[in-house]
Amino acid sequence: MNNKLVIVVIPAADDPIWKISSEKVPHLTLLFLGDVENNPNVNKIFQFVSHAVNISEHGPFYGAVDRREILGKDQADVLHFRKKWAFKWLNAFRNQLLQNSDIRTLYDSIDQFPEWQPHLTLGYPETPAHEDKISEYGVNGIYFDRIAVWTGNYEGPEFRLEWTEREEDLAVAYSETGEAAVAELLHFGTKGMRWGVRNTSRSTSMPTAVDPVATSKVRAGVKRKTKIETEGGENHPASVDAIKVAQARTKLKKSGAAALTNKELQEVANRVELEARVSRAVQSTGKKFVSNILNTQGNQQANKYVDKRVKQKFG
Repeated sequence: MNNKLVIVVIPAADDPIWKISSEKVPHLTLLFLGDVENNPNVNKIFQFVSHAVNISEHGPFYGAVDRREILGKDQADVLHFRKKWAFKWLNAFRNQLLQNSDIRTLYDSIDQFPEWQPHLTLGYPETPAHEDKISEYGVNGIYFDRIAVWTGNYEGPEFRLEWTEREEDLAVAYSETGEAAVAELLHFGTKGMRWGVRNTSRSTSMPTAVDPVATSKVRAGVKRKTKIETEGGENHPASVDAIKVAQARTKLKKSGAAALTNKELQEVANRVELEARVSRAVQSTGKKFVSNILNTQGNQQANKYVDKRVKQKFG
């Protein structure tokens, strides 16, 4: 990778593939563009890839593994991916990158394979992959969350894939049986839309995430208790963890537990349990707070009303 210009997709830092691949950074190559020294427009390419990721409005995704085999004269040990919905988007994204004149010129100046075969290298004969201990059947999927432009030694700017809207719908559509739904959800533009031009009415209507702020308040007087007041916290998108579990739960629902890896099953179980515990804690806290106030007034009828309202609000 020294002094080579390459556009790649990188797995999430907690994906098990990092423990299996002997590569310094496991990756899927989108475009190989030759030597950095031969390209005076590297910064322009950085900017275009950043722009392309931004307007794609696509978040992290799973690549479903199709097969493992030895590839090429270097005898690379690689994983090939099924060309399902995620890779239909990735292929479209790759084609959009090739519309950039700087990228296209470099791409055409180098001998390329006739057809792009998405794959991830696990190792080579001199640096073999580490033992796969994920499950009885080996790796069946990899979670990608970044696109990078490398200029040598696996280094270069990275751009996060992030959902900006409808993230729950897209996550649910992950399952292989949901391709019809994906066809409805995923689109590569609307009529009259041009690559690189955002729809103003759409972008300006997006709510802005507000960071939560907590402030310590100490009231004047003797034996006054310190309190914490908070504000903000609204309009935040679903977390990467929540999306991963939503995908696994949909696969569980559609294909059964046997379709999930041990890791996926554990993540679903942990998430469901944590959400249930948080819900119970919030319900208990809210009910206790309001009921204590009303009990001081001896208003039993009001307490019944509080019980009803808390149950409606917190389930």
